[in-house]
Amino acid sequence: MKLKYLDTILNNSDVSAEVSEEIVRCMKQVDEKLKQLKIEFSDENAEMVFTNHLVALTKRILSKEFIPDLDDSLMEGVSLQAMQLSEELVKDLFESHGCEVNKSELFLVATHIQLYLENRKDGKNNE
Repeated sequence: MKLKYLDTILNNSDVSAEVSEEIVRCMKQVDEKLKQLKIEFSDENAEMVFTNHLVALTKRILSKEFIPDLDDSLMEGVSLQAMQLSEELVKDLFESHGCEVNKSELFLVATHIQLYLENRKDGKNNE
């Protein structure tokens, strides 16, 4: 993730400077994890949507107001690998703000990672 969409997303968000700074810090943390895991989105739309989702997730973590629990059957649509990679990406965000990892929120991150994995398999992402 190149964080190139972050300024645009934050400028269009109704958040305080303090919250904005914390979001930037969290996004840099996730960006480092993406580099460690060698995950790089080659599709700009996918990267923008992923960045937007991570900003929204960070705002929910800061407010401790998560999405409602999703039915477990919905989660069958993503691989175990995508769920594990997603947990590696965002676990520290939850824990550093005194929250347990929310399975439904994790699933939403995993949908992006699943798409990345499928595109990589098809040769559409950089490895």
